[in-house]
Amino acid sequence: MSNADRPGGQGSGSEGPPGSWQPHSRAQSWASSAAPGASESGYGRPPQYGQAPYGQPPQYGQPPQYGQPPQYGQAAPGVAPKSMAVAIVLGILLGTFGVHNFYLGYVQKGVVQLALTLLGAATSWLLIGGVVVVAVFVWVVVDIVQIATRQGRYVVDANGLPLQ
Repeated sequence: MSNADRPGGQGSGSEGPPGSWQPHSRAQSWASSAAPGASESGYGRPPQYGQAPYGQPPQYGQPPQYGQPPQYGQAAPGVAPKSMAVAIVLGILLGTFGVHNFYLGYVQKGVVQLALTLLGAATSWLLIGGVVVVAVFVWVVVDIVQIATRQGRYVVDANGLPLQ
């Protein structure tokens, strides 16, 4: 099979013995006939379209100025610190339903208290439900004492802001 019969047309390889195919000879011959400024590999410099280099953000005037992120114990924009008095009152009135934990942002703990209270109420006719409700009540009393004395998890709310 001659070079003329191979895919890519005739004369794709002028070096070597007749009938041998040289895959790089065509690219090399194309690079030598390329536009001025092209590199030896045949790829040259890509055209410039006013774009920022890869990985660089485009510069449109001044870059946006963002403030420092809020530090631990400082309020983030739009987040108000929670009141210790409100948390205590919610714990006293609706504590077995976990409302004080929902208020402070401790959603998972509030869901567990709510689920245990509802489960205990639903099974109270078996007498075991009454034990579950009493256990949740003791848990809520401990929560109220921790909130009032600022101990344990209740020093701050779920956002890391101190209770006021």
